Amino acid sequence: MLKKRAVIVGINEYKDKEKIPALTGAVNDARELHGILTGPAGGFEIGTDHFLTDDRADSVSVRKAISDLLWQTKPCDMALFHFSGHGFVDGYRNHYIAPHDMLRDEPLVHGINMADLRRWARSAVHQTVVMILDCCHSGIPSDERGMIDNPRESLELMLNPKDEEQAGEGKYFIASCEGDKKAREMVTCQHSADDPQHAHGAFTYYLIQGLSGRGATDPSGKITLNKLVEYVESQIAIAGKQKPICDFRGTSRMSLVEIARSPEVFIRYIADELQSIKNLCSQAGSPTNLVDAMKRYHLLTLDAKDNAEVQALRPQVCSEWHNLRSTILKFTFEKQSELDRELTVPTCTRIMSLAQLKEPQKIAELDHPTMNLLVMLGKAAKGDMPFDLFVDVCKASWAAPYLASTGPSPASTGPLPASTGPSPASTGPSPASTGPSPASTGPG
Repeated sequence: MLKKRAVIVGINEYKDKEKIPALTGAVNDARELHGILTGPAGGFEIGTDHFLTDDRADSVSVRKAISDLLWQTKPCDMALFHFSGHGFVDGYRNHYIAPHDMLRDEPLVHGINMADLRRWARSAVHQTVVMILDCCHSGIPSDERGMIDNPRESLELMLNPKDEEQAGEGKYFIASCEGDKKAREMVTCQHSADDPQHAHGAFTYYLIQGLSGRGATDPSGKITLNKLVEYVESQIAIAGKQKPICDFRGTSRMSLVEIARSPEVFIRYIADELQSIKNLCSQAGSPTNLVDAMKRYHLLTLDAKDNAEVQALRPQVCSEWHNLRSTILKFTFEKQSELDRELTVPTCTRIMSLAQLKEPQKIAELDHPTMNLLVMLGKAAKGDMPFDLFVDVCKASWAAPYLASTGPSPASTGPLPASTGPSPASTGPSPASTGPSPASTGPG
């Protein structure tokens, strides 16, 4: 199971009340996002000191949480930071997220510079880092340079500097950039018809909607980063809000970054897969169906290994396979001398190795040509394929000179595809020179 950690911060009320107006939806953002990410949909680990709201989200606490998430060297598969609250940009084009105790006129003292956040995230050892900032960006005048007129343009330059080396594979930055509190917040949000209206930041509201299932397009309910961003952007466009600013390093991996999974879709997926596997096992007379059942069962265990129904199905799947495997073992033992005479040593070795497979995982890990060979072997063993035809197919697919001389056994790297081998007529070695004795290759 993936190791995922997160820090969630949401601040409505600020210590500098006279100069930093209160928000109404930031704490709701944090609470609901925390519930999704730590629940069955997310599977994130979020410690008490990593879920900070209002006066608990002072500068020292937020920095400590960020240090735990990004600076500590113990790696995890995914680290996520989400901030919901005020953001400010000063006349020097420094952007800050505002902890609870930040003073508007002295942002450098308690504010957290976004450029520092960006640098810390890029140097983190984690495989994937996702930084999400949902804050308005009001300008702060400075004595020398005045106030930034266009905070959005300034933030875009900060996130996407033209002269910076493209580094930080697997690091993702997403920032909403509304000009003020009014533009940022939506006060009549509902997640369902019977849900009471409440306030959210516009960006995080659609983020929560996407994580709750609306961003799931995969049959198993997976919500990947690329689909989540697409969903949020489309909904923000419909609502007439500003499009978020995104800076992605490793965009080719976005479709592989699973943020969450829709519980409802996932439950249906498990039920459908269980039924499909049961149906395939009920047709155990077909090696094709049984090999498919073993493969699908292994993939299902990767997604739902702790599910009781999935675990309960394992004995049935393995029992059906062991019955076919016994038939294959008997077949290879009885036909070993004929196989040795007709086929190359590597091909015979592969056939004997396939007869030894016991676990669904080993079958699922076979490449496509080898899995086809396993199906044909099962058919031949059951008498559904004539032995001569099985031998001819093996010759056509696996008797290439390269395979005969250098091809690795299945235990190492798996056979080469059939498309690389020339015709068997020119390559098949004579039985006298290459055929292994029954004692050396035959199963016990």
